[in-house]
Amino acid sequence: MKQKNNIKKWLFALLLSTPVLILYGAHFFYHDNSHKPTGLIQWEHSLYMLSAKEYKTGDAVLLYQYPLDDSEQSPKAFFQPQIFLLGYLWKWIPASPGIILSLFGLLFTLLTFRTVIEIVERVLPGGKYQKLVAVLFSWGGGLLSLSGALLHFTYFKSQGNLADHLFFLDPGNGGWSLNFGRSLIYPLEAYYHFIFLFAILLILRKQFLYAAIVMILLSISHPYSSTELTAIIFTWVMAEYFYIKSNEIKAKDFWFIVVAVVFHIVYYGVLLRQIPIYKTISQHAALDWSYKAWQFVPAYCLVWLLSLLAVKNIPLLKKHFASSASRLFFCWGIVAFLLSVHGFAIKPVQPFHFTRGYEYAGYLLLSKPAIIAMLNYVKR
Repeated sequence: MKQKNNIKKWLFALLLSTPVLILYGAHFFYHDNSHKPTGLIQWEHSLYMLSAKEYKTGDAVLLYQYPLDDSEQSPKAFFQPQIFLLGYLWKWIPASPGIILSLFGLLFTLLTFRTVIEIVERVLPGGKYQKLVAVLFSWGGGLLSLSGALLHFTYFKSQGNLADHLFFLDPGNGGWSLNFGRSLIYPLEAYYHFIFLFAILLILRKQFLYAAIVMILLSISHPYSSTELTAIIFTWVMAEYFYIKSNEIKAKDFWFIVVAVVFHIVYYGVLLRQIPIYKTISQHAALDWSYKAWQFVPAYCLVWLLSLLAVKNIPLLKKHFASSASRLFFCWGIVAFLLSVHGFAIKPVQPFHFTRGYEYAGYLLLSKPAIIAMLNYVKR
């Protein structure tokens, strides 16, 4: 029975992956003869595979040299698990780099949605509305496209096509994927999303040692997603351990998380800064890629409203925040939002990189009571 249920979960995860499968299916099979699909649907993907090529050719064994560094004297000083894995897959599998990257992304898309299903089951024990909430988590969204359509028929007075303005308010014409599922069209984002959610799942299961290990894995994989995950979990564990004084967190659990946080700080604040090319990359990456209220309000107003409805009065607030999971989702939403607009307080360093659906996901899970109440009302 358990095995059958597990198979059903994998099939549901595959079903949730359908939009990503459709996009890549269109990329590879729906084109005219003058185009040749590569699987590299975004310019950065070529850079990732250039890095991975060092493992394929044998120029790198563990550490690799930054591929855009034209100095032969620069040391091999970089390591990222996903690049390491992609490089050796490319070395062992006779396929083009775009095919390998695409398959890598589809695998981690499936794993991400499988983790979503597990998180939703923990948030909604008993089975009621689990599948619907998993769909909302994965593919729900804000009002950006609807707002763009409204502008098409009012401000632009129907000039051009609807498609010209559908993503007018969406940063990067939709490329930054403010809601959760859309980010998974990018293979490495699917990898980061899986690790991020897996760490959250381990925290919900109170498996703090494993959560700390996964946090460290994300730290050596990606600076932005790992900073976000580290800040969220550290904020939550500090509040739980020192303010709430939760008996669910033992002293050793607290220190497991602290070790992961210290590793993240030392890794990015000390170790990598000793590498000249990394200092140059960091300076070039310090860009003010930010978004404005007229972009993030339509993107997140629905989950913000649902979150407010979940705690609309004092009794509901006390009941909802009696759960450590709800407090985790609150920290998740607040920290993710502050990171995505951190330019108001400090010099902005790619605030967009802290969006990618993380804020949306945190607030949606926080708003669980309001979603259930609305679904129960509709079901009457």
